[in-house]
Amino acid sequence: TATCREFTNHFSGPGRLFGGRVLFLQSQVLRGAATRAGGSMEDFLRQALMQLSTTVGQGLSLLVIDDLHIFQEVEKDELRLALEGALRLLESLRVLLTSRCALGGGWDSLEHSKIVSEHIATLPREDAAELFQRRCARQLYKEDFEAPPCNGTPRQPLNVSSAHELLLQSQLLKILDGVPGRIVSAAALVDGNLSSLLNHPALQPGNASTGTVAP
Repeated sequence: TATCREFTNHFSGPGRLFGGRVLFLQSQVLRGAATRAGGSMEDFLRQALMQLSTTVGQGLSLLVIDDLHIFQEVEKDELRLALEGALRLLESLRVLLTSRCALGGGWDSLEHSKIVSEHIATLPREDAAELFQRRCARQLYKEDFEAPPCNGTPRQPLNVSSAHELLLQSQLLKILDGVPGRIVSAAALVDGNLSSLLNHPALQPGNASTGTVAP
């Protein structure tokens, strides 16, 4: 999800390929929106895409459906029909689908368009550390990486380079395993309420093996 959002934000900017003509929908949101609208996914997508095209003008448009793996098979079949209807509706539409597992048979093409599958590798350690630093809500301190002194000495702030080097060696970055979604979620918890990275929820028993961030 994090990588997908970065991609769509980049290409939807002014003067970029899609120039604001992007509809980003997580699967759970799409499911709920279609239900609340009292219709099918196809009806909901048709209305949303028509509104998008009339609001921001003509040109290539991008429809992003994130987290397809949460759908049941019957929902995937409904979504497939909805996407084929959307492609018939707007010839300028491009579709980006994301899933944490292979979609299986029947997803080799949509309408008359071939689906190209691309596996996104995990981030190299250097990039993972940089992403984590960018998404932290506060500055990092020396005490984030080692036990603080007992004499009440003020925390020692780290510059970007020093924090980066310590992150590269940290257990926290290791268990996040280069997965952008885990990294972004973990970094979001680094705020004034978290005294040290050593106390990060992802390092707690039951979370440490997978890098899961407890809600």
